[in-house]
Amino acid sequence: MATKSKVLATGALIVLLCIIVAGTMWFMGHSKVASRLQTIKAQGLPSTSAEINDYYVVPTDRADATAEWVAVIQSLTGPQFNAKVADLPILGRGDKPPLPGIEWNQLDASREFLATMSTELTAAHAAAASAGYVRFPIDFSMGFNTLLPNTQESRTVARLFMLEAYVNAHDGDYDQAYQDVQGMLATAEAMHFEPTLISQLVRVAIRAMAIHTIEELVSTSDWSDAQLADLQTRLAAADVKTGIKRSLISERAMGVGAVKKINPLFRSTNELEALDFYKTLIASMDEPWSSAIKTGKELGDSVKELSSSSFGKIKYAGVLQILPATEQVIIAGARSSAETRCAVVGLAIRRFERQQGKEPESMNELSANFFALPEGQTFEEIMTDPFDEQPIKTKGATDHIAVYSVGPDLIDGQGDLGSEDSSPGPTDIGFRLHRKPVADK
Repeated sequence: MATKSKVLATGALIVLLCIIVAGTMWFMGHSKVASRLQTIKAQGLPSTSAEINDYYVVPTDRADATAEWVAVIQSLTGPQFNAKVADLPILGRGDKPPLPGIEWNQLDASREFLATMSTELTAAHAAAASAGYVRFPIDFSMGFNTLLPNTQESRTVARLFMLEAYVNAHDGDYDQAYQDVQGMLATAEAMHFEPTLISQLVRVAIRAMAIHTIEELVSTSDWSDAQLADLQTRLAAADVKTGIKRSLISERAMGVGAVKKINPLFRSTNELEALDFYKTLIASMDEPWSSAIKTGKELGDSVKELSSSSFGKIKYAGVLQILPATEQVIIAGARSSAETRCAVVGLAIRRFERQQGKEPESMNELSANFFALPEGQTFEEIMTDPFDEQPIKTKGATDHIAVYSVGPDLIDGQGDLGSEDSSPGPTDIGFRLHRKPVADK
């Protein structure tokens, strides 16, 4: 009987010790999380989803164009608008417009549609000309469940500008086509302070559309040297990396809140893992793109390691569900930077040709005189491939000059930019500067 009592007492003591150890670990973990979140808050950064609402504001030194952009976006949504554009190019399922000078069987239909959209286009151009930022009416207290309708639908505004740019270029109205390209870039930059990765990826996608439009139109549009210089400035002024960093700061606030609900058993463990993950990722945005990509890959590998065992999948269930595909997010940012730099260099080549009456024989002929860069942007930086930190490359072909980056695979594909129909796709990233017909030179 005494032996049984000792066994029970020993068992109870072991259980008590386990409870004490678990309680101590929980308290220590909770204290660490609270301390880390307090530090973040002291830096003026959001530590919870609700705090993103105060963090997501238009800076006082920039115009607030929220009302203008929201009105434009809302005028381009709904079943009636969707039915109206269903068969059109760019906005609907119509064929891609050809280069100016080539017969376009949907030109009349596109022109007629744009005539019905004069009010909306006037408002869109006014919003673009304001150079203002937006603070969409979004409440982020729902965290990752927050909907972003205006952000997603801003693509439609950019597509409307793009369609008008092609129509104007085909009609020979080069100045208006130039204004349309400005509108596309302004649509993207209006979302500079959008605080989510999805928003920044939409911004990057719109910039890619604008760069492609410039690529298609610059060889035939009679844009002046001043207009080409202005496009260089607008392209180079966009700070994609800062936008992504800002979004990661907000994603951290949402992520830490999410893991509390996903895995209460290992709550502090998941919170600390998420905080460490985002701290490293956010810091990488202050490094060159090549270093940030390396960090993103290492973080991705570390996340995979957490799920390498059955217990790990249980213990880190919260983190495993909320952490982003880091390497791909960073590569998307680096790709946008590469496209931008190649476009700026491509425009410099066109400016050289206009001023010198011939193409440069090598990149060495491109001096800073052919680059109109914003304050803080250097000639050396714009000429550097963000993926391998080597100079941007060029490769001549019969009908174009490829200005290119080696891309994330770091393999020089000799300016292979592919085409929309190519498979598996281009090996390099860049800007295809179409050569003008001999008669037009």
